[in-house]
Amino acid sequence: MFKNISIKTRLTLVIGLLALLLVGLGAYSLHAIGESDAELKSVVNDRLIPAEELGKIGNLMRDNIRLLQLGATHDPRLEESDLYDYPVTRETDAIERNITAIGKLWQSYLRHRASPEEKALATRYAETRGRFVKEGLRKAA
Repeated sequence: MFKNISIKTRLTLVIGLLALLLVGLGAYSLHAIGESDAELKSVVNDRLIPAEELGKIGNLMRDNIRLLQLGATHDPRLEESDLYDYPVTRETDAIERNITAIGKLWQSYLRHRASPEEKALATRYAETRGRFVKEGLRKAA
C-alpha cells in the first residue's frame, strides 16, 4: 500500500500526523492547566485563606493575653505600677478592639466551606471563646 506513494507524500503525511498529534497534546495540556488552576483556586479559597484567618485570630488572642498581663501590672499594690504613666484603659480598649476584630475574622472564617469535623471544631471553639471573652477578658478588663 505504501510502496506506490512517493517519499514526498509519505513525509507530508508523517509531518501532518505529527502536527495533529502536537495540536492535540497542546489542547489537552491547556485543558489540564485550566483544571489545575481551578483546583489551586479551590485550595487557596477553601484552605489557605481560612488558615490565614485562624492565624490572625490566634495572634489577636495571644495579644489579648499579653494585654491582660500588662494591665495587671497597673495594680497599685505592685512596685511596677509606678512605671506606667498611662491608664489601664489603654490595654482594656485594645482588648475590646481585638475582640471585635476576632469576631469579624471568625464570621469570615465561617463563610468558607468546611468538613463536618471542621464544623464541629468550629462550634466547640465558638462556645469556648465566648466563655473566655465573657468570663475572662471582659471581667478582667
